[in-house]
Amino acid sequence: YYFIRFGDVGEDSKHLNPNPSSKFKGNMFLVMFLVIIIQAVSGFVYRASNTFMPAFTGQALADMVSGLDVLARGGLMSSIILIFGAGGQYLSGRLSKKLNMEKMQLFFAIAVVPPLILMATTSGPLLLLSGMFFSFTFYALQPMGNALVAQYSPPGARGRSYGLSFFLNFG
Repeated sequence: YYFIRFGDVGEDSKHLNPNPSSKFKGNMFLVMFLVIIIQAVSGFVYRASNTFMPAFTGQALADMVSGLDVLARGGLMSSIILIFGAGGQYLSGRLSKKLNMEKMQLFFAIAVVPPLILMATTSGPLLLLSGMFFSFTFYALQPMGNALVAQYSPPGARGRSYGLSFFLNFG
């Protein structure tokens, strides 16, 4: 919503840090720390899911798709699962304008655990459905996490806050 000309960055930077919820205002460092930790754990889950999901689904969903080798089946099933992440990102972006982002981030961080457990313990259609739910809830964390980094980082350290967040998320 904000367009900044390069000459006006210092003047308009106050608009880039919307007021955090008054409930968390006194604990900005703690909330920022928790956001960064959630980003780091999300990065681990992201890397693991993208690395291992094709091989896992290729083997675990062999009964659902016949006629394809393990690699092709894994790629197909992973793509189907991961496409639901776009819906999670969209919903998260829409809800973050209306609801408390701190609570939503916590909700989705907890909501991603049951489908992960189901994915590890099931096979067939239930594995596929739990994978879709995992992808939806997991990718819903990203827009909120990025918005919370902006909201809770000090204006003078916003770039470093994003740098740390993305380093932990992708590292």
